[in-house]
Amino acid sequence: MDYINQIIYGDCIEIMKTFPDNSVDAVVTDPPYGLEFMGKDWDSFRATRQTKNQLITFLGAGMKSQTRKQLVNFQKWCQDWSTEALRVLKPGGYLLAFGGTRTYHRLVCGIEDAGFEIRDTIMWLYGSGFPKSLDISKAIDKRAEKNLKVIEEKRKLGEWLKEKRIEKCINQKELCELGGFYDKINHGGAVTNWEKGYNLPTWNIWIKLKDILDLDDRYDHLIEGRPKNYIEAEREVIGKHNAPAKEIYQSGELSKDVDITLPATPEAKQWAGWGTALKPACEPIVVARKPLSESTVAENVLKWGTGGIDIDGGRIGTSDNLNGGGYNPKGTSKKVLSNASSYATIVIYNEFVQPQGRFPANVILDEEAGAMLDEMSGVLKSGKHIIGRKNGSNAAFGKELNRINTYNIPSNIGGASRFFYCAKASKSERNRGCEGLPLGLPPASGRSKPAEGRKNALGEPRQNNHPTVKPLALMEYLIKLVSQKGAVILDPFCGSGTTAMGCKNTGRKYIVIDNEKEYIEITKCRVRAIPELLFV
Repeated sequence: MDYINQIIYGDCIEIMKTFPDNSVDAVVTDPPYGLEFMGKDWDSFRATRQTKNQLITFLGAGMKSQTRKQLVNFQKWCQDWSTEALRVLKPGGYLLAFGGTRTYHRLVCGIEDAGFEIRDTIMWLYGSGFPKSLDISKAIDKRAEKNLKVIEEKRKLGEWLKEKRIEKCINQKELCELGGFYDKINHGGAVTNWEKGYNLPTWNIWIKLKDILDLDDRYDHLIEGRPKNYIEAEREVIGKHNAPAKEIYQSGELSKDVDITLPATPEAKQWAGWGTALKPACEPIVVARKPLSESTVAENVLKWGTGGIDIDGGRIGTSDNLNGGGYNPKGTSKKVLSNASSYATIVIYNEFVQPQGRFPANVILDEEAGAMLDEMSGVLKSGKHIIGRKNGSNAAFGKELNRINTYNIPSNIGGASRFFYCAKASKSERNRGCEGLPLGLPPASGRSKPAEGRKNALGEPRQNNHPTVKPLALMEYLIKLVSQKGAVILDPFCGSGTTAMGCKNTGRKYIVIDNEKEYIEITKCRVRAIPELLFV
């Protein structure tokens, strides 16, 4: 294949259509979660990927909410890309895909509907998640009092807008199309909201509306200011909370100290401390497999080299006693024949044999989550180290039965995290290679223009600004679980390229795709920073 070890820009579905059948050993990827994360266009599924009639059929009766439609769009899209992934995977090949806890069910259903077998779910637990919860008390104070003057002005503007539109004999859908803000799901919904006075168009859209409907300037002040329908209650500031940005984005906007305030209204006081979301601390990873082409796993593995999980390669190293009772430090009694008619009992001390490590589990931790688990479980210290023991002689049988057995029983030491693989993240791995980013990168969709040069707004070296970078050790571990050295790994949503880096570090070949030019450039720089390995 010409795509081996290539970083490809474009739509992954269209690109995968050019790949031959049964040509990829595994798919390891971190696709969009359908959560509109940080307002990114690539994670939004408001615009349908189907025709209106298909969408209505798929939704069923009564499902009219915008949120439900987005979820349906997301599931159908997951089915579309995983259908192509299924075709290019070898029989028995595994697909590992990260998901978000709120939309994971749609991801899994889409993958299953494409034809995959759902084999398991791996839970990646991490301790560094940031809660994105609405402060209900603050939200109540922001709506403390209705701004009747603004509400009335919006109502009058809406009536005037509707009147002008009717004069021009333009319907709501046509107005959206003429202005370039037509939404295939909402149709003329935006215009409806303006005409009913629910909200206001942006200034850029207002300029277009003025041109299309020949509007004068009487409401320019209202659009430019975009006042809210409610007057916010003044809350008492009692301190500052330092909330630095985890990453500095190309817009150059840096987070500042946030005021710590007290509720102002009685209703806000009642709901103080309430929010709408828990702190994210896990991401599920679906473990799916393309159906076997042969009658047994053994036959499929021999023909295609796919169908199994590298259990021993994924074992978690430990010094704990994992013999499972097979070793008895007190020895084992055994009768031996001393002569033709007599038996004697001796004690034989079995040599301890340590397994390679703990069986890989469907839970993976990061270092912080591991430390938190150990803090809750405490540190276990048990077992003894015994080296060497000599049994006595038995001269009654006319010969010495002296036997020296040297063995070592490892102690069980550590917290509960030792039962799971902990993916350690290097502080430098995220931005490794980014100092080579070219000037003037095109911005990723939904983001403002990039900062000039090779430094960010603080004068620091250019950084990997992808918002969902996974630890390299985590991706390496997943890759090794489902493939052998020299295998071809496909990542249809490469982001900033951690999967490709993991492939280079573990002796695999890669094909990675992304439809954001900026992320493709970051991926190229990060992958170039990894030294080449010779495939064996």
